Amino acid sequence: GLLHESDRSPEVLVLRAIALADRPLESSQAEPWQEVDRLTTEAMAAVDESDPLIVQALVLRSAARIRLKRTEEGNADIEHARLLDSGNPEVIRHAVEARLRARDKSGALQLLWSPVVEKDPMLRALRGGLRLSMDDAEGSIDLKAALALIPNASDPDPIRMIVAEAALNKDDFELAEQALDSLTTEAKASWNEPYLRGHLLFARGEVEAGTKLFREAASRTTKRASFVLVHLAEQLLRSGHPAESV
Repeated sequence: GLLHESDRSPEVLVLRAIALADRPLESSQAEPWQEVDRLTTEAMAAVDESDPLIVQALVLRSAARIRLKRTEEGNADIEHARLLDSGNPEVIRHAVEARLRARDKSGALQLLWSPVVEKDPMLRALRGGLRLSMDDAEGSIDLKAALALIPNASDPDPIRMIVAEAALNKDDFELAEQALDSLTTEAKASWNEPYLRGHLLFARGEVEAGTKLFREAASRTTKRASFVLVHLAEQLLRSGHPAESV
């Protein structure tokens, strides 16, 4: 193939790491992530700190180390990347996720006031959800802006899902529905869509239709089925149908 084993140039090492990280790997598999760690470490040793490749390698190695439960080292890598390129949207996203994992909401929000966030739909959606979860009602402005910025997104569905979930949490059913309706056909075939739409129907008092959607969501995922059914039971209890939640 193009990326031959014997080619140890930093660019090729990073490309191989990207190829490994992009595969839909089960996160329980340590081996590919150990290889990403090795490849990026080797690449960084071969280039100067000012090389833009360093930031890319740090982001990849950070993701690998977090998967390998080496959280502190992973967080250190992403902070290092942020010092080198503070306006890089991908670096900001990873740094925000690192702070949220450490339950540091205000630290995560602080990163999301960077000017680059204004034009980035994923970061606007994250900021909107975070602000709403911290009782800042203006988070809704960010969520609506994120949807309006969707034409700039390379992968729009995760953004729509974030907006839908954040809007549901704050009972903004209209915005949640708008985000869910705009999902691609592919995303509508995932377990997330009926799961989120099920919440929407329960919120509107449509218990039977909501239950149906939760069961549909559970049937589409073996990994998250119990998670979905626990949430269905909670919804049924809340809506006064305890017998059906057993």
